[in-house]
Amino acid sequence: MRKLLALVTAAVLVVALTAPALGSATKNVKVGDDLAFHPHKLKIHKGTKVVWTWGGMLQHNVVVISGPSKFHSPTMTSGTYTHTFRKKGTYMLECTIHGFSMTVKVK
Repeated sequence: MRKLLALVTAAVLVVALTAPALGSATKNVKVGDDLAFHPHKLKIHKGTKVVWTWGGMLQHNVVVISGPSKFHSPTMTSGTYTHTFRKKGTYMLECTIHGFSMTVKVK
């Protein structure tokens, strides 16, 4: 009986430790000199991390124009910016320098 209890406890512990990793995901968005986010629409789950990667020579940023929570990246020409979406809803994002936009729907 003790061996069975130990086995069940170990199985529960493994599931508890791996469940957060299974539930989290990462999506990548490119920010380029063609004045667009690629992709320009995302449908993700709460807890998903989005990484914007700059390419090109022009300065761009990522700013929440409307949505359940606000955030913004620095103005950059290279590098990455990361945000984890923790609130459900629809986010409208924009590069406020050039006016191109994207939509992120969080379930």
